[in-house]
Amino acid sequence: ASKILLRNGSFFGEIALVMEVRRTCSVMARTVCEVNILQQNAFDEILQSNPLFARRMNELVVARQLDSHIARTHTKGIDFQVSQNDIDLAVEVM
Repeated sequence: ASKILLRNGSFFGEIALVMEVRRTCSVMARTVCEVNILQQNAFDEILQSNPLFARRMNELVVARQLDSHIARTHTKGIDFQVSQNDIDLAVEVM
């Protein structure tokens, strides 16, 4: 699995929260850091009270999943394009 460096203000685990699934990655700190945990029920309340934020989180999850999928298929010699319409439809389904 590829490594991603998170910086101050970065977050992870959003796919698990939005899709209500188990996390699919591991995280290791290189330095001392502060970690905040957001439980599913608190996240759901935030989404319900902030529809614009909910849509943005859905867009982010779709984008990250597409990036991950494209990276995996590209290493297998497969190349494809995703239209903005397809992305919009995926966000609406979530």
